[in-house]
Amino acid sequence: QSIESLPEGIALFDGQHKLVTCNQHFRALFDLASLAPGQALTREKIFRHSIKAHRIQAVNDCTDSEGIAQLLLQTPKHHPLELALYDGRYIQFCEHLTQQNGLIGICADITHLKQTQTLLERMATHDALTDLATRRLFNDRLELALNRHRRQRQDIAIMFIDMDNFKSINDAYGHSIGDKVLQQAANHIQSCFRDTDTVARLGGDEFAVLLEGIGSRDRLAEFAERVLDSMQNLTAEQQSTSLSIGASIGIALLQEGESSASLLRRADSACYQAKALGRSNYQFYNDQNDVFFSSSLQPASLKS
Repeated sequence: QSIESLPEGIALFDGQHKLVTCNQHFRALFDLASLAPGQALTREKIFRHSIKAHRIQAVNDCTDSEGIAQLLLQTPKHHPLELALYDGRYIQFCEHLTQQNGLIGICADITHLKQTQTLLERMATHDALTDLATRRLFNDRLELALNRHRRQRQDIAIMFIDMDNFKSINDAYGHSIGDKVLQQAANHIQSCFRDTDTVARLGGDEFAVLLEGIGSRDRLAEFAERVLDSMQNLTAEQQSTSLSIGASIGIALLQEGESSASLLRRADSACYQAKALGRSNYQFYNDQNDVFFSSSLQPASLKS
């Protein structure tokens, strides 16, 4: 079978790494047509030319030109290389030794595979309805933030946001309207924060925000007030009726030596108190939150 009929890019090099033959896919990938015809081509000349001609953007996430060249020239290659091209394609490149100590290079287009992989990864880390971070991604970023805090002593805060009146709207008008409300709420909440903040949907009508380097409670209060104002402007139109929606917010700042679980629990506790105090407000965590939280869960017979 002729190598021209193969879907992969194929090249054969001799023992001195001079090009013996290649197919059109390989020539196009490494831009060999722009080289002077008739000149002897070696692996090094081909690879360095393709880098200089801006064909290859990265190899195995390496974007440095010399680093890319060294990876391509490495012999033998124990693992296939992943080439990211400037045109958006991804190529898997591997080489095999021949019996004459030459090399056969094989380039396979894996763009569709990479796109599928990227989609699956995004599905695992981003909420399908709102496109916000999932609880899993939020927890991962929180752990990374805690590691940075241990090195840089940077402030960390968690904000829990629980939508008011959502359950009654969902029950009265159905999941279709409820989903639209959640999507609007997600957009409103995300617009209140910085690009560096992580806004996540934890599930249902519960959202959380991870903030780093805020520096003061006043600054956190400003963010919370933005959310409250934005959510008060969020309405769901149904059967000529405007459905008012608000939010209750709990805020906790990281304490020295605190775990992620403890920080999340305190933010949740503060949010619980915000709801109990009339909704559509924000509360910073303090020790009284836990007293309030535990006493509010006691049976009525014990409270009396």
